[in-house]
Amino acid sequence: GRRKRRHRTIFTDEQLEALEGLFQETKYPDVGTREQLARKVHLREEKVEVWFKNRRAKWRRQKRSSSEESENSQKW
Repeated sequence: GRRKRRHRTIFTDEQLEALEGLFQETKYPDVGTREQLARKVHLREEKVEVWFKNRRAKWRRQKRSSSEESENSQKW
């Protein structure tokens, strides 16, 4: 039969704001910090962990492609 594909989580603005806010503070939050955030915005801790993994990858990509100073002016 057809295998069910995991669909990607759609984050709400509130969730993204919380995630981005924490990312500004630390790129590598520990499990306790992630769990706290997950509870706050009603996400699974695993989702928070994966979001951070992807966000760091995006951040590294940006850092490589742009100079440091333009990183702040780049609003997504």
